[in-house]
This record gives sequence, C-alpha cells and structure tokens, in this order.
Amino acid sequence: MNIASRSDERLVHVPLGERAYDILIGPGMIGRAGGEITSRLKGRRAAIVTDENVAPLYLEALMDSLQTDGIEAVSLTLRPARRPRASIISRPSATWCFRPVSSAMTR
Repeated sequence: MNIASRSDERLVHVPLGERAYDILIGPGMIGRAGGEITSRLKGRRAAIVTDENVAPLYLEALMDSLQTDGIEAVSLTLRPARRPRASIISRPSATWCFRPVSSAMTR
C-alpha cells in the first residue's frame, strides 16, 4: 500500500492489480465526495453500502453530495457485524466504498 500526504489529507493507494483503487482520507470528505468522485471517474451511478451504525451519521450528507454533483446513487444499509472481521480495522472508523455502477446492479 502506498501513502501520499497533502497537509491534512492522505491518499492511500491499494495495489490490487486491475482492481487497484485509491482512498482519499481527510476532513470534510463526505461533503466533497461528489466532486472528488466526478473528477476521477466517468460513471455517474454509484452504490453506497453502509451499516446501521454509520448510516445515521453520514449517509444523508453523502447522498446529498453525490446528488449535487450529478451522481445517481442508491444505498444499502446492513445490520452491523456481530464480530469484527480480520480485514476490518478494530478502532472506530467509517468506511465507504464507492464503485461506479455502469448498469443495473446484479449482485
């Protein structure tokens, strides 16, 4: 994993070959999410997957940001996991996964 830093923002690159992606971390990112996504991706559709703990805190603001920047988004709110999985950081964190949806979701 490569980490680049700009003042109070960090860009973390996750190298997974063809599935590689970047994570931008910093203050105010939820409100800027739509603009950040449209500057990087061609698609204008997104699926947001969250859980019942995180959704009340951030989902409305995220959906507003996406809509403001012309991104059609749907959300799926899941029940929280009963126990943390090995791949999830144990300290409190909010993780959002953005993936352009080029056609109707099939999974």
